[in-house]
Amino acid sequence: IQGVGRGGFGAFLLALSQPELFGSAAALDGRFPSTNDFQTNPAWRQAFFDVFGSNPARLATNHPVALARTRAELVRGRTSFRLAAERDTRAAAEGATLRNALRDQRLH
Repeated sequence: IQGVGRGGFGAFLLALSQPELFGSAAALDGRFPSTNDFQTNPAWRQAFFDVFGSNPARLATNHPVALARTRAELVRGRTSFRLAAERDTRAAAEGATLRNALRDQRLH
């Protein structure tokens, strides 16, 4: 599964949530905003409500960074992950947090 921009968030959310269904996940210029971004940016806030409802805790537990940490044992060895973004972009900065979580959990 792969996604571009916001679709990268969705692709990683699905792959980390259901590793038995996805052998790989890729995000091209994937956007992985912090939970704070969802609260302060109107566009992200709307996306948050559309996907997660009005419960911020639901986002916090289903954010790809959180899922990489909490589901590592279920995902490791089943699903491979690729992040691609141009340097010095917002997508690269947001992806760095996820990349570090994947690396820390040996999911890269």
